[in-house]
Amino acid sequence: MSCGSNLDSVAMNPLRGVTLAGPEFGTQKPGFCAGDSGVFDRDYTWNSRQTVRWFASRGFGVFRIPFRWERMQPELGGALDVAEIRRLKKTVDWIESCGGEAILDLHNFGHYTFSTPNGPLEVALEQEVGGEKPLTAAHLADFWTRISVVFSNTAGVKAYGLMNEPHDLPDGAWKLCSQAAVSAIRKRGDKTAVLVAGDDWSNSELWEQANGPNSWIDDPANNFIYEAHCYFDYDASGEYKTGYDRELWLDPDLTKRPQTRLQPFINWCRRNHARGLMGEIGVPGHEKRWEPLLRDAIALLDMAEIPSCYWAAGEWWGDYPLSLQPRNDFTEQSSQMSWFLGGEGGKRP
Repeated sequence: MSCGSNLDSVAMNPLRGVTLAGPEFGTQKPGFCAGDSGVFDRDYTWNSRQTVRWFASRGFGVFRIPFRWERMQPELGGALDVAEIRRLKKTVDWIESCGGEAILDLHNFGHYTFSTPNGPLEVALEQEVGGEKPLTAAHLADFWTRISVVFSNTAGVKAYGLMNEPHDLPDGAWKLCSQAAVSAIRKRGDKTAVLVAGDDWSNSELWEQANGPNSWIDDPANNFIYEAHCYFDYDASGEYKTGYDRELWLDPDLTKRPQTRLQPFINWCRRNHARGLMGEIGVPGHEKRWEPLLRDAIALLDMAEIPSCYWAAGEWWGDYPLSLQPRNDFTEQSSQMSWFLGGEGGKRP
């Protein structure tokens, strides 16, 4: 499968990635759960080959593919969904054909929404419900074992992203669950890199408070990477609910946020001799005053040799302020492209 001959002269940048949002959409629909997780191309989507090719032609070397557990594995401990796996494999094939690598991102926040007679029930990993634990480390290990069966030794897969932004779990649950998943993957002989998100939303500034001072993963393949996320709005949520002027009024040191929010994670990785990834980072494109913050952040991460994935591209974003998706039939690139890539933002149409 060819990506296109005019990509031959494009140098892929292993420090630049982008999330291709869409497969994880639709969780806000009424009644969302494992038994009713939505209809493809109505409630959620998978992006086209054209989007993959467009970003590859700008030098993006890494593509983060988010998906929902309830769709990939509608019954815990059961088989993976054939249609969803087929869509994931096709996307990975497109990425590989363009010279890029994919991150398989389980975008569930450490939770799973069950079907019950009383309606949907969202449960956290290792949470007790009625004296039982419906969602355990063993379930996460089983899921990644099954993904490994499909994707082990696939050249286009850069890493398995064990879980996006785990939060509100019982004490110690995320360390237990992430280690169980790593051990299960390695038990198969699969040496693919594993991305281990930080607890409490993977916040880069609060990384040590949430995860402790020390690395916790024991990996016989020594091929694991810790994943943090960083946004520059006042609550670090990435929602940017107030305008830049309000942000500056709330915090006169706003422009120093790249340093204050990224350095704790950078320092933690250095001290633990651990590899890191900034799995999500992004700013609104309609306000140019955010540009120096993103540029400063990327410079800091590059200096630390920590790759970064922009949040986010995706064909269903519409006017979402953080969107990196090209507009007007792929003829108009977003403002953030040049801010994130440097210079003019890569090769133009």
